[in-house]
Amino acid sequence: MNTVENNLIELLADCQKSLLLLRKNMAAGGIRKNESVEHNVEFTQQTIVHSLERLASGDIKRAQALANIAVLRCDYAGKIFEAERIETLLGESDFLDLYPRWQRQAEEAFVKMETAINQIENRHKIESH
Repeated sequence: MNTVENNLIELLADCQKSLLLLRKNMAAGGIRKNESVEHNVEFTQQTIVHSLERLASGDIKRAQALANIAVLRCDYAGKIFEAERIETLLGESDFLDLYPRWQRQAEEAFVKMETAINQIENRHKIESH
């Protein structure tokens, strides 16, 4: 294996570790379930598998694009989970809901991020299962 392939495998391994930690934290309970987090966790796992399949077939460029998307989705899910965790710790109405303006801005930011991620995926013709 060459350096690019080794770096890609390390990236995917790190992403899988982050995903496992996120799943562990989600399973620990006490945090309200979030559909977006769950969707992104599942999609991240699928994308890691697809990246490994592309790598095994020798399509390094496609494998790298998929790995980058997996990392992006995993990071995004982690940030949403962390926001939910903070909101739970502070009390349901004390974080994003403290001021209606903040809630609206947060919701708009999440929509923009989700849209941006979807555009990246569409450029690489990735299908969500």
